Amino acid sequence: MDVEAPVAAYWPEFAAAGKAGITVAHVLSHTAGLPALPGHGRLLAPDGPGWTDPARVRRLLERAAPEWPPGTRVGYHGLTWGRLVAEIVERATGTTIGRIVRDDVAGPLGADLDLGTPPSTHALVATPIPGSRGPLPVHVGPARVAQVLLAVDGAGLLSRADAFSTGPRLTAELPAVNGTGTARAVATLYGALAAGTHPRLRPDTVARMRTERAHGTDQVGGGPVRWGLGVQLNPQRPGAGGLQWGPNLDAFGTTGAGGQIGFADPQRRLGVAFVRSHLCETSALGQRLVAAVYGCLAVLSS
Repeated sequence: MDVEAPVAAYWPEFAAAGKAGITVAHVLSHTAGLPALPGHGRLLAPDGPGWTDPARVRRLLERAAPEWPPGTRVGYHGLTWGRLVAEIVERATGTTIGRIVRDDVAGPLGADLDLGTPPSTHALVATPIPGSRGPLPVHVGPARVAQVLLAVDGAGLLSRADAFSTGPRLTAELPAVNGTGTARAVATLYGALAAGTHPRLRPDTVARMRTERAHGTDQVGGGPVRWGLGVQLNPQRPGAGGLQWGPNLDAFGTTGAGGQIGFADPQRRLGVAFVRSHLCETSALGQRLVAAVYGCLAVLSS
């Protein structure tokens, strides 16, 4: 797959409504201008039918118009990102993104990660403890965040995360929504990326992935962000100064609800992960654990 190619080269119907110039790289770096999904209505409410009907969501994405010229702004694409990437991958490769995660990403490492969890292991999945959003950035507003996070009637995914932890919703491949795994598995994956030892992902591929492609003020969340291709680059700590994932600027990974973290530090050849079931909006626990990791490394190095 050529990340510089237009998405429409793989998905022709996507070119509608002024999207012909959007590239795969724009999607991966959250600069495509499609952070929301207008017209989703009840389809993608926490209990809506769209989660197990990707064709209906795909048609909405095909009709959507970008909110800004691609590449000119950066804004977290929330759950549209996962559906966009899944469709591009399947059209380009002929296989689903969940199978690629199993066969090419997690499988070669023996990492316990799934996207589309098989029914045989459903009993092992912890039930999420629903959370709620904290105060919204003053320039964003509740309607805007609700639209981006696909919330309906005030019920967002954090407040109904338990709806995705059983049955068909857990078996379905829902990128950015229902991946399952252990902290050790996530850390193993990021450790292999940091050290250049992943059996299938070459170091030059990882280097392209973690090269900065976009930076600026996030048009959804309001804070400063830097993105590579599908990964966030070590972000600033809000209000406190410094970096969130240790002292090295080239660390890359992602954060999640409740302060969850997964990142790679190439300078240290280190993978770090923290997962939890309580999906509150923010938590300082993840940051304290990162500080503890680097404190231990400082002691070992002295």
